[in-house]
Amino acid sequence: MKILFRPFFEAVNFLTIIPVPIQREGDQAGDLVHIIPWFPAVGLLLGLLMYFLYWLLQNFLAVPICAVLTLMVWEIATGGLHLDGLADTVDGVAAGGGKEGILRAMRDGRLGVFAVAAIVLVLLAKFSAISSLSTERLVLAPVLGRWAMMVLARTSPPARAEGIGKAFVPFRNDKGMVISTAGVLAVAVFLEGFSALITVGAVALLVWGISRFFLAKIGGITGDVFGFTCEATEVLALILVF
Repeated sequence: MKILFRPFFEAVNFLTIIPVPIQREGDQAGDLVHIIPWFPAVGLLLGLLMYFLYWLLQNFLAVPICAVLTLMVWEIATGGLHLDGLADTVDGVAAGGGKEGILRAMRDGRLGVFAVAAIVLVLLAKFSAISSLSTERLVLAPVLGRWAMMVLARTSPPARAEGIGKAFVPFRNDKGMVISTAGVLAVAVFLEGFSALITVGAVALLVWGISRFFLAKIGGITGDVFGFTCEATEVLALILVF
């Protein structure tokens, strides 16, 4: 059983700070690519945790406080991994200077004003959505955010010859992607009916746009772009209502 679910445990270990009964071994491509189909399952785990946390808190606290605490736990559970990618990506694009200038700014650990603004706006958007929308979106948004990273890995080349982006790309496990995507669609329909497929389609369209944009800007994607994509698609999944 442990061997069967080892990729899932490795994905949990990589994407969250949740303790799991397994150690991830290295960051080489062969050690990371095989966990990508399990990304949406990690999103489902996070979503269920946030759902039940919010459900518990709303019995004792006002809705805005529930939303703040749920969002805090959400971001802490991921170790701020995706927010860091969001900040670095926005700083890189804002810096300009061609491919090398953008990549150099992404590697710079200092936060620029655009990065800070992006983090604040994303957190505000999530807070507003959690405060006002159905709690089912607390489950769906993390699932779609991590599914988006899988789609991005399948459709984009790496921008660098090293780093986390290169470790995930190229991702060519079509069987794993099909099975994982089928699971995502099943979860979406179960939570919100067939109207949820519109949200899934919107997320796919956003991922395509992100992929094309960074292909034009830096010739591919980096690890930071994965984080940016996760945050952007989570916000879209939370605020898109039909």
